[in-house]
Amino acid sequence: MIGLVFVLLAVVLPRAVSLVASLVITPVVMTEDWLLHSRDTVPMYLRDRNELIAAQRELERELAARDGSEYAINQLLVENEELRALLGTASTSRIGAGVIGRPTELPYDTILIDRGSRDGVVENAPVFAGAEQTIGFIGRVYPHTAVVVLATTPGISSTVYIYGPNIYTVAEGMGGGIIRVHVP
Repeated sequence: MIGLVFVLLAVVLPRAVSLVASLVITPVVMTEDWLLHSRDTVPMYLRDRNELIAAQRELERELAARDGSEYAINQLLVENEELRALLGTASTSRIGAGVIGRPTELPYDTILIDRGSRDGVVENAPVFAGAEQTIGFIGRVYPHTAVVVLATTPGISSTVYIYGPNIYTVAEGMGGGIIRVHVP
């Protein structure tokens, strides 16, 4: 008798488990499919909201990384000023100058500016466009003018910082306004 009960359970039980499982799982699968693929208002709202939350979290991570990078840059600036003070070159005064000759008017990758030795311009001083972008250096100084050698001049190598991957690398002037940056 007990053997017959086990045989009946073995035959009936899998069908009962299968029936119960399909009754429970089918609505779950259908709801998941509806939420993931339906164009109805509620699923689209939930998907859009989840995408916005994910985008917000990604932006928060980027902002935190940028804050860390900004802190590191500020620390480097402070260290740079301290090193300049130790070398006795703490003065970072700049001289404003107008461009009176451009590469289209002059040979090679050079610029002629309207300030010279009488204005305090010295050879090999860096030349900036704006506050932080170095575009070259003073190659020759005359009493009222100076020649700026641009970073794009062939044979000129400079260390550059690339935002995004946050790396330092070497840039080489190729001439004709072209600069080649070597990226690892």
